[in-house]
Formats: sequence, C-alpha cells, structure tokens
Amino acid sequence: MINKRRATLVFLAAWTFTMLTIAVKIWEEFMQALESRSFWSVLWDLITLLPNFIAISVGFGLAAAGVYVITSASYSAIRSMFQ
Repeated sequence: MINKRRATLVFLAAWTFTMLTIAVKIWEEFMQALESRSFWSVLWDLITLLPNFIAISVGFGLAAAGVYVITSASYSAIRSMFQ
C-alpha cells in the first residue's frame, strides 16, 4: 500500500517548492519594476495581483491533491486485481 505519510510529505514539498518559485519570480519582477516606477505604484500592482497568486496556489494544491487521489485509487485498483 502507498505510504500515505510519505506521499503527503512529497505533495507538501512539491507544493512548497512551486509556491517559493512563484514568490521568487514575483520578487524579481518587483525589484525590476522599482527601477523605473515608484515604490507605491509597484506595491499597488502587487496588491492587485494578490488574488491571482492565491488562485494559482489553490489551483496547484487542488491539482496535486487530485493527482494524489487518482494515483492512490489506481494503485489500490491495480493491486486488488492481482490479489
């Protein structure tokens, strides 16, 4: 049977890595935008993009959870066929 604890840790690690990658990209864009625009203008742009970032993180989480559920269900079904 699938080790659920290990699978959960892998899922959390992948999700965390994805979110950190997105955060680093946003930070790079923020610093680059500061070269040509004011701090408050760039900050306002980040605030308006926050719902998109939340939606992306929830979407990645749901996609990864779906893959986890499908994989565990497929594994269980295949295993039961050969028992």
